[in-house]
Amino acid sequence: MTIKWNNLIKTKQILILAVSIIVFSSGSFTAASIAVSQRPKVVIFLLADQFGYNTFSQCADKFQPNGFRQLLDNGANFTACKYSGATNQTACNLSVIATGAYPWSTGVVGNEWYDRRKQKISKPVAIEENSADEGAIGNVTPFYGTTIGDELKILSKGQSRVVSISTAQSDALLLAGKCKDEAFWWDNRSGNFIGVNRISKSAPAWVGNFNSRRYSERFLGKKWITGAEANTIADESFYTRFIGTPWSNQMLFDFAKESIERESLGQDDWTDIVNISFPAFEIVGKNYGSDSQESFELVMRFDQSLTDFLQFLDTKIGLANCLIVFTAAHGAVPSGEISKVQGNETGTIDARSFCNQLDASLSSKLGKANWVEAFTPPNLYLNLSAIDHSTFKQPDVEKLAARLGRSITGVAEIYTAFQFFMNQVPCGPQVSGVQKSYFWGRSGELYVIPKPGFSFASADNGTVCGSPYNYETQVPLIF
Repeated sequence: MTIKWNNLIKTKQILILAVSIIVFSSGSFTAASIAVSQRPKVVIFLLADQFGYNTFSQCADKFQPNGFRQLLDNGANFTACKYSGATNQTACNLSVIATGAYPWSTGVVGNEWYDRRKQKISKPVAIEENSADEGAIGNVTPFYGTTIGDELKILSKGQSRVVSISTAQSDALLLAGKCKDEAFWWDNRSGNFIGVNRISKSAPAWVGNFNSRRYSERFLGKKWITGAEANTIADESFYTRFIGTPWSNQMLFDFAKESIERESLGQDDWTDIVNISFPAFEIVGKNYGSDSQESFELVMRFDQSLTDFLQFLDTKIGLANCLIVFTAAHGAVPSGEISKVQGNETGTIDARSFCNQLDASLSSKLGKANWVEAFTPPNLYLNLSAIDHSTFKQPDVEKLAARLGRSITGVAEIYTAFQFFMNQVPCGPQVSGVQKSYFWGRSGELYVIPKPGFSFASADNGTVCGSPYNYETQVPLIF
């Protein structure tokens, strides 16, 4: 069945409603005659960090019969599924998936943002202060709202189980929510899964048993793509590179199997949720390009791993008792080579150079000062102290900074905080998306949108996703 939908957030809200009705209706449901015995025993969310719909459609005719093809043939495929926010970064859109709300409500305005009070970059997940093991415990910081898992926990009075798994700590904790039972992620310093348990605050014993098998190290000395250098020593470099391979996806599936087995998920009358996030897609996309042979190979290997996982679910729980959802956090900018062949302008905007250029331009107009305090694309933070000690008003500095910033190569549009405050944002195709992505007190004084084909880049994170264009907003969604 193919269903066209152009608003992902409505789909997420429908999912929350549908899961709640199906899972927690007692007796029969009049409209659809859903009996108690028809509740799904487990809901499996399969979430790729970066996986545009164009990637999915290009590979569709090569899928195996019992992997993606099984989901397509037996599920609802939303072929026009799009995020309607403007900041299409992993953390933002995983929070959208988990909560059914956009950053203006949740406060997750990016993979990172600038915290003025602490005067440093902040992330959606922060290490607990005074923690003995900085890698083991994390909190979702200033996150507003509840997740689907939280709602199921509330409605079931704690009987439903919520487990999240990823190689990225941020992904695991964002999806898990506040009422999670367990969240697990990969520590690339030790090559182990670590995590938190709702009761013990540490990973259960079976996780240690899984780690003792040294899963990743069986791939030492091997390479999955031609020309790649194979690691021969099990160190942090190896564990970090391992995350960006098909083997890490397979490891996540195998760890999920262990979790379902050891935690007895899907074995009682209460529906459980298992979130599995796959960061490898974004890592490979950044390293080789979203349209590369490496990205294509990763999809096909994932299809093989998915086939095996679905067979496991069928044997352990029964696919008829599972609700499986596959989607992605965002798509990706087409590679420069493809854009050039199509005659489209393309390029990157270096975040540091952008700040320096804008700061110099403002100094030439307003006088010498450090006018730009921080830039975590798309949010740029002006130096409010410098403005306070000048003779200029903040709205005027914002307006001037926006005008000067628009002249920098690769920039399409810049909106200011004062425009949002006064509800005077000029009409444009991106305005609604920016409004959904802007959170007062956390977003910047300037919201910078790149031109189509352009992306921001930084020394720390490489290419930064997050534009409001179709190649990043449209993702696969299959129930």
